[in-house]
Amino acid sequence: MLIATNNIKLSQQQEEEAKLRTQKYDNSLSIEILSSYLSVLRNEETLKYKTSIVSTSKEQADMGKKKYDVGTMLESDYLILEAQYAANQTDTLDAYISRSTNLLSLKKLLSMAPEANLELVAPDTSTIDALALLPSQEECVSKALQTMPELKLSKSAIEITETQTAITKGSRRPTISASAGIGTSHRDFDDVGQQLGDNFSQQVGVSLSMPIYDRGQTKSKLEQNRIAKQQAEIDYAQTELSIRQTVIQQYQNVKLAYERYKMTKLRCNAYGEVFKVYNAKFNVGMVVITDMLQRQDNYINAINEYVQAKYAFILNRKILDIYTGENISMGN
Repeated sequence: MLIATNNIKLSQQQEEEAKLRTQKYDNSLSIEILSSYLSVLRNEETLKYKTSIVSTSKEQADMGKKKYDVGTMLESDYLILEAQYAANQTDTLDAYISRSTNLLSLKKLLSMAPEANLELVAPDTSTIDALALLPSQEECVSKALQTMPELKLSKSAIEITETQTAITKGSRRPTISASAGIGTSHRDFDDVGQQLGDNFSQQVGVSLSMPIYDRGQTKSKLEQNRIAKQQAEIDYAQTELSIRQTVIQQYQNVKLAYERYKMTKLRCNAYGEVFKVYNAKFNVGMVVITDMLQRQDNYINAINEYVQAKYAFILNRKILDIYTGENISMGN
């Protein structure tokens, strides 16, 4: 009876272990999907900025053509404007291709057909500062230790070795089995009722099985179980340490990513205003073309850094949510 109970317990533990492995896989897949999803949104936002710059660059090239035609602009300056317009178009096309590639990757992760329609809802980045409001580092570590399947798997491994040890020990204990039976005997079908009464018999038996010698197999198995439990306990301690280190590092990643986001946002806004001023001055002939294009390049670089930093912060923040067992939401 005890062996049967332990076998049932072992099956239940192994089933729970399988569920935890599935949860671990789901967490990894969630991070991969989240990263791909945010990559699409990052390229989408970059594309919007660069499309606006292409529109401005076209206006500059058109104006340069008119000035060149009436002789108020050198051909070399006009060609520079045309070249810059072409370069901005290429840059925009690259952003579009990157978006399309990332979208295909996302569909693949979601097991969707490449031609299937996938409507993405962008997060409300106007309240992005609220995402930077973090609980304490120790609170995040504590939640992660309670929720991350890796530590639960390590604990399950210890419990399984304990149950296996109990099963092995049970196999060398004496076992008692009981049997019972009822029977009759008769020669023909005459007076069946009488024969049933006269030839009725009962049998009851009890047997005792006592393992005496198994060539040391049980002893060897117990030693293997002992070593397996020790290894499982070591793995548990290492997993706990690894989770602590991972969550602390991710916590710091979120804080650093937020600081970078704020810095790049300020730079992007500043370079955007400078570019507007120089573009307006260029249109009335107050600055030379090279000065205006230099400010445009500065703005484009600032845009790339800002958008990268923003979505890097969101990704790092949401990964921390996954580690601490929080629901993944693109709102606050």
